[in-house]
Amino acid sequence: MLISNQLAYYFFSALLQANAAIFSIIGVFYIFRIQSLNNEISIIKSNVMEDRGRLIHSSKVLLWEKLTIHEKEKELKNKKSKYQTYAIHFRRWIEIEINNSILKKYFIVLFIFVAFVLTINAVSLFLLDYLLTINLLQVVSWINLIAELLVIVVIVITIIKIVTTRATKK
Repeated sequence: MLISNQLAYYFFSALLQANAAIFSIIGVFYIFRIQSLNNEISIIKSNVMEDRGRLIHSSKVLLWEKLTIHEKEKELKNKKSKYQTYAIHFRRWIEIEINNSILKKYFIVLFIFVAFVLTINAVSLFLLDYLLTINLLQVVSWINLIAELLVIVVIVITIIKIVTTRATKK
């Protein structure tokens, strides 16, 4: 089966456009989810600081904010910790930060896959005439389609993870 030059241009340019659109839509969902989780952290922080230092001083909350997730978990396990008064709030804070880090990892994997496929598509489009002359266009097209299927799987997994990461606990 012979692929025409014009058909190949349409194929590879359509793949590039579709991947760019999909990646931007996923990016919007990702940014929205991260912002909603960060907003919940701000609400928790303001709720804890509302008591105006009666139970916990504001500087302690600011110190808490600078701790790593591991240090925060250690602090909450310590029964004599100054953070025990608002342990429920601080545990939720940790949970949100863990969700943020998980979402970032998923998005980085998605970004790498999409960047890889976009690179393959761009190189294929750039070298289209050469690929046609040496009869490798069909092989490159199959590689592109397999890569697209992998990206679709990663996108579905990422969307499921973004949707199932809850901003508020029911």
